[in-house]
Amino acid sequence: MRSLKLGLNERARLHRTVEAVYARLIAKSGRFQPIINGYENGAVSIFTLGLIAIGLAGGAAAGYFRGEQLAELTGLQFLTGPLGPVSLGAIGAVLVYFFFDRLGRLLSKFPLFQQMAEIYVFNTKWLKPKTRMQMTNAALTWLQRQPEMVFEATGYLYGSEDGYDVLPKKLQAAADEMREGDAPVVCMREVFERKLKSEYLFKGLQSSRDPAAYQDRYFIQSRAARNGIRASLLFNALGCELRDEIPTGDQWRRAKHTDHQAQLTTIRDNHDVTLRFRTGAPHYRWPDERQEKSQGETAPFLLYTAIENPVHISLFVTTVAQIIEKLPEAIRWQFDEEELSDDDVEAEVTAVLKLLSETDIEMFGKWDEKTLRQRSEVALIPQPVLKNLSGDPANPDWGLRWDPNRLDWSQFLGTDGAIRRAFAGLIKAIDLANSEAEEVTLTRGDALLVDNLRAMVRRRELGPEGAPYENSLFDYPEAWWLNVYYGFRKSAKPDFLGI
Repeated sequence: MRSLKLGLNERARLHRTVEAVYARLIAKSGRFQPIINGYENGAVSIFTLGLIAIGLAGGAAAGYFRGEQLAELTGLQFLTGPLGPVSLGAIGAVLVYFFFDRLGRLLSKFPLFQQMAEIYVFNTKWLKPKTRMQMTNAALTWLQRQPEMVFEATGYLYGSEDGYDVLPKKLQAAADEMREGDAPVVCMREVFERKLKSEYLFKGLQSSRDPAAYQDRYFIQSRAARNGIRASLLFNALGCELRDEIPTGDQWRRAKHTDHQAQLTTIRDNHDVTLRFRTGAPHYRWPDERQEKSQGETAPFLLYTAIENPVHISLFVTTVAQIIEKLPEAIRWQFDEEELSDDDVEAEVTAVLKLLSETDIEMFGKWDEKTLRQRSEVALIPQPVLKNLSGDPANPDWGLRWDPNRLDWSQFLGTDGAIRRAFAGLIKAIDLANSEAEEVTLTRGDALLVDNLRAMVRRRELGPEGAPYENSLFDYPEAWWLNVYYGFRKSAKPDFLGI
């Protein structure tokens, strides 16, 4: 697992970028555009009035120090009199005022004044909680409906094309390595939103028994919007886009939190990271660059961002490469009563990989809790769970779509024993890889970027040390809160309509 931490200057630059993009998203909202325009016009007017004052002062100074020379040059003898400086200053002011409208239109073309207006709106309007939440909701709406606005904003601010080359160099290098498949997991420390706002200090630490009420609090939503911008920029560097499984859906951000009293079943996973290794949205088909649109494909990348983790719950990460390495040991476990040579084990491994990569398997999204029917948001296409992403048999790069609780095992009843043994060997190999899985604990502002096809994540089970705090000065969230963002392959044609 690769780990990185940005320097102070890199974090400051990323923070400025996010805040500027956030301001641009709000400025595009119809509700706040008149306010922005009003303050922008005010900024231009004030600047222009300043130029008039400079013209007045400059003319007076010229008349005072160079009155005789100007009178001799122009033939205006009154410039040498006591009212000469005042007269000359008035002439300068009149000339500047004559070009006031033209100067104002010229200055309004510069983004500086719009940015000044946006900053002024933040400094005044953010004092009202209702308006503050409305601004956050406006940014969240743009992220949901038209996420490409993030890249247009970065192009507006930095002149970059499609939002590229605006990330700090460390993040860009990590994204390049992951895009090439060289770094399936990257742990990023203090990269995402970490700032404690005043409302958080007084209200945010109070826990809520109603997860929905806690999720709707301002400091959670504010972090979600700013982290959504960071996630969009990061996914854009990976050639993906931040969105819901359905392009027009609103679940582009998944809130994960721990409920200590939740009943864990195969029917429902509740609202937490699972205790088992699984792929995000594994029931969708493999990403295919040849297809025009990416709807119905598995997300190539996942991003776990930490909001709070007061009891230090850990995530465990394993890679598909580690699982494949454990297949020989899993096969020896299956044939424990037989003595297999190394050649026999190698032949079995080859056969298992062939079956797993050629047998079409149908998975499903989730169970309908009312009817216990299997359901999914889009039509599903049976495909193998294993795939050689490199396409080179001599140098395979294995990817895996996996979740044992989202696989209908009844479809194996009519198959031969070889297929069932292949899946049993895969499950055992995952168990063996779990013993060597890397542990990572995310705290506020940390994130875990995962190649969803080459690595899998699970959390550890809560022990006695994971119990909620009792009689604490601050009532923390019950255990932890994460936001998970899905990065799907960009479609050849936009899936979004400008709204």
